[in-house]
Amino acid sequence: MNQYTIVKNEYLNRDIKAFYRCEYYGLNKPGNPNYLNILKNTFGNEYASKLLAAKDSVKFNLANELSSILSNIEDDEVTICVVPRSKKLNTYNGTQLKFTEAIRETIPLVTHSKNKLVDGSDFIVRHTDTLTTHLKNTSYAGEGNAPYQGITRDTCNISGRVRGRHVLLIDDIYTKNVNIDEDAIQCLLDYGAKDVTFFSIARVPHYTFQDDLPDEIVFATKRH
Repeated sequence: MNQYTIVKNEYLNRDIKAFYRCEYYGLNKPGNPNYLNILKNTFGNEYASKLLAAKDSVKFNLANELSSILSNIEDDEVTICVVPRSKKLNTYNGTQLKFTEAIRETIPLVTHSKNKLVDGSDFIVRHTDTLTTHLKNTSYAGEGNAPYQGITRDTCNISGRVRGRHVLLIDDIYTKNVNIDEDAIQCLLDYGAKDVTFFSIARVPHYTFQDDLPDEIVFATKRH
């Protein structure tokens, strides 16, 4: 796992400490975490066995990763939130929400932590469709706006329980300059979150990244 900084921009008014497990190179490219694509199950046609294997891949190191991230957070209590998918929640069936399910199932397994963990996986709920950004150049992107400042506030219900909390916000893939994650972070801060730390399973490489202290968080077991 690696640490870096999400740098403030027009969507985000402050730098945010961030972590990721591995790089995302593109579907079926060498070393790519293709299980994340399977877990999206965009067309709802993945076999149950493949979805289970993909979910297990997400969970494989997740409890240890979360414990290590939490060791960098001073607050006694941390709330786990998940960046919602691009379409309103009732658009998806249960087989298309396995990423959040994996996070939710892992939270009780995080035992080596000084922080109390709160399951806030339902604290951000999409009520209005947005553009599916990873399919934006295809006919499957669907209806809805591309990312703009305030899109999370306008298209999601945000629980009032985020107020005063340190939120660990989790997404499957972070892509610089898409700004969905930056906007979600800013939305949480605007709704009164005390602080936000970000974690994604994968991160799309970008020439501007300068990872911070990658050797301070090391696991004996790694799996892409």
